[in-house]
Amino acid sequence: MEKIDKKSIKLAGSDVIFRGLFDHMPSGSAIYEVMNDGSKGSDYMIRGLNRKGLELEGKTLDEVIGKSLFDLRPNIDEYGLIPVLKKVWETGETAYFPVKIYQDDNFSNYYENYIFKLPSGEIVAIYNDVTDQKMNELALKKSQENFELAMRASNMGIWNWDIKTNTLDWNDRMYELYGIKKSDFPNIYEAWLNGLHPDDRAENDKISEQARRGEREYDTQFRIILPDGSIRFIKALGEVAWDSKGNPERMTGINYDITESKKAEERILQAQKLESVGILAGGIAHDFNNILFPIIGMSEMLLEDLSPDSEEYGNAQEILAAGKRGSDLIKQILALGRQSENKMMPVHFHEILKEVLTLCRSTIPANIDITHEIQENVYPVTANPTQMHQLTMNLITNAYHAIDGTSGTIHLTFKEIVLGLDDVKNYLLAPGRYALLSVSDTGSGIPKALIDKIFEPYFTTKEKGKGTGLGLAMVHGIVKEHQGDIKVYSETGRGTTFNVYLPTMEAPGQTVSSFMEESHAVGTERILIIDDEAVIANLERQMLERLGYQITTCVSSLDALEVFRSDPDSFDLVLTDMSMPGMTGDELAGELLLIRPDIPIVLCTGFSEKIDEDTAITMGLKGFLMKPVVQQDIAQTIRKILNGSKDTRELS
Repeated sequence: MEKIDKKSIKLAGSDVIFRGLFDHMPSGSAIYEVMNDGSKGSDYMIRGLNRKGLELEGKTLDEVIGKSLFDLRPNIDEYGLIPVLKKVWETGETAYFPVKIYQDDNFSNYYENYIFKLPSGEIVAIYNDVTDQKMNELALKKSQENFELAMRASNMGIWNWDIKTNTLDWNDRMYELYGIKKSDFPNIYEAWLNGLHPDDRAENDKISEQARRGEREYDTQFRIILPDGSIRFIKALGEVAWDSKGNPERMTGINYDITESKKAEERILQAQKLESVGILAGGIAHDFNNILFPIIGMSEMLLEDLSPDSEEYGNAQEILAAGKRGSDLIKQILALGRQSENKMMPVHFHEILKEVLTLCRSTIPANIDITHEIQENVYPVTANPTQMHQLTMNLITNAYHAIDGTSGTIHLTFKEIVLGLDDVKNYLLAPGRYALLSVSDTGSGIPKALIDKIFEPYFTTKEKGKGTGLGLAMVHGIVKEHQGDIKVYSETGRGTTFNVYLPTMEAPGQTVSSFMEESHAVGTERILIIDDEAVIANLERQMLERLGYQITTCVSSLDALEVFRSDPDSFDLVLTDMSMPGMTGDELAGELLLIRPDIPIVLCTGFSEKIDEDTAITMGLKGFLMKPVVQQDIAQTIRKILNGSKDTRELS
């Protein structure tokens, strides 16, 4: 191809002007010089063409000079360029004329045309193919649109902080995160400071400063306070841009809501705490119940031997009561760790209330008065005694925390009421007779915005270390499990009252306390007792011998197996501990049943994750007792099993 330079292009007019245009055009531009000869109207003759133009046309300079523009581009009129050329020719005004070409409805090419008229009369058309550039711009625009769409879909707030001017820009999502309107806070930086939780400001400032110094990335979490007082957790990520002198210029980043994930973390943490409590409770329950068993059992026998009028009798009663409280405490811990059964039975609720009040009085500071009005002739409720204890303890503890730090009063009321059809319209209850427990305090009260949330698991307004957020949730669950209802009435600054409604039995019936007062079931049968704790084996022997039974004791499960194997028919019942070295109680029971399938076996344990009452029955055992066992329980269980065994033998 012939070498072309600016000097080789013949100019009919101002060579200086054209040369200047040539010098300032992009290197990739094709430059056409045309002249209308006037004889053909729209026939524009080519007077000059630069190297890029020749490459684009695929011709030499000799092949194009003097040719018509239509010879080179027969379809040029389709793009609308000719009217533009004509207008420039007639008016002398410079024109910019882009050409977009589509193929199958898709953008394929983009050309830019700059058209000038020289003083000499020639037209110079600068033709530039910018398809790649436009393709990249469209791709970038599409990418930005997709990014913005993704940001909106991910609910991310985007911010840009000009460090030098200390100004902040937000997108609309940021306003949504902070629960505010753009019109309420013209100054975005003020809006951010206003929403940031005061306790998190120092840490956020520290991380921001470290990021500005280049010591770390801006990656943090903080809390914001919404206008309604609720708390939202925010995850913030950002990067710092630096100017040419190495100074921080701006920080750009994203914010997104992690409140739900934080709540999930808290729930997992609380669940782990509960699991730990359960594991701890299970670990100590067996040994602790083995300690309590002799205390309870020996004090019961002392009460039988002592005169009711003696001082020693009163002391023994106190020992028995303390032992039972210790046993109840273990049951509560096991229940909290979900490792105990929730058996329902007739319960005189007022008796539990008295025990709880005695316990609370010793733990709640003297500056808080505890008063009560307890009606004792209330019909019993069908309930789990341990859960009733938990319910009352949690309500009183909650009242104490509401008053904590000041003087005040906790008032407990218990009475029986009858709700008619009109009375239950606002309750999740059926008409009928109910036991009503009211616990009131003179504390700070509950704000209206929070009163609907207080029964949610893990929700708490107490400062860290003063509550898990589980107490009222547990109360609510217990009430619902017992087919009752709970209502709360509160006014900020004037205290709170919780009313618990529990359905009572239709008739007084037999309650836990009256059952305990029945005479002991006696007998003369032969019983084999096995427990690796000699004190407990001896205690059980004394208990049952006082009732007339003939007792053989063993402190080794392996020894007991040999004793039984030597004369299986010499025993009417076996009472065995669960956790023993050499052979556990359930393993021993299996061996005994292989020797004599009809032998009644009662398993007695302080705690076992391995076996419960249902498992024991499935194994073929006749009874299951949890230590510490009072004499009445062990006597009634054994008598019931032996009577059943006799009936079975008689039928066979």
